Amino acid sequence: MTDVELYVPDDGLPMNEKGVGSWSVEKYRLLASYINQFSTGTKKAWGHRTFIDLYAGAGYSRLRNGSILKGSPMLSLSARDPFDQYLFCEEDPVSLSTLETRVHRDHPSSSVKFFEGDCNIKIDEIIDSVPRHNSLTLCFVDPYNLSIKFGTLAKLAARRIDLLCLLALHMDANRAYDIYMAQESSKVDSFLGTSEWKQAFKDAERPRRDFPIFLAEFFAKRMSTLGFEETPTHSMHLVRTDDTNVPRYHLALFSKHQLAYKFWENARSSSTDQLPMFKKDGPCL
Repeated sequence: MTDVELYVPDDGLPMNEKGVGSWSVEKYRLLASYINQFSTGTKKAWGHRTFIDLYAGAGYSRLRNGSILKGSPMLSLSARDPFDQYLFCEEDPVSLSTLETRVHRDHPSSSVKFFEGDCNIKIDEIIDSVPRHNSLTLCFVDPYNLSIKFGTLAKLAARRIDLLCLLALHMDANRAYDIYMAQESSKVDSFLGTSEWKQAFKDAERPRRDFPIFLAEFFAKRMSTLGFEETPTHSMHLVRTDDTNVPRYHLALFSKHQLAYKFWENARSSSTDQLPMFKKDGPCL
């Protein structure tokens, strides 16, 4: 179970508000639970543990009902057994500056490095900051769309690392189906690290509604080429909207060790049990 408090008061600073609906509670509660499972379960086995957030944001997120949640960087810093090092990357300079302010205010003794820019461009610099000896890393990849590149993940996979990825396939790929299937589009090619997916989807003769699931399956197969364990779609956590029950995205774990998947299933079980009920004026706490 996670013992991290998700909700925080408004501190008057900017925060993430794009695409933050009540379903984000499920995402952050699951993330907090997994971080605690991971950080406690690995603390005695490794000399140095790093947490990387490639789309760190401002540190706080405002729900559409006005409630405010800790974002992924602040949740990682609040772990029961903190990591030895934190590496936060964010492309928006205002968000990154705000995150720095919150981190220095609430976790002044933590070892944190900040990277401004596109994580696909900054990845070499980020990886160079991770110790090579007796070191384990957990990386959270949380883009709003299919902006993460497979080549970026491949570079990370060369280290001892677990990747927890948000696959924005229902949000991005589903809406942009016609664009991505067009001959000149290369966004999905970069996301999957190959152009072979397009012919594979056509050959499978699957209906358009299966496009996001097909991409999730194809992505998992591509990740297995990097040495990660097979990740079937049923082990990915599907997050839906609360009001219309429409799929939003998958959260998928990729690890080279079965223990991580035990942590993941424990986190999924405990976080689901704690999901709050919602009313119009906010969460029922």
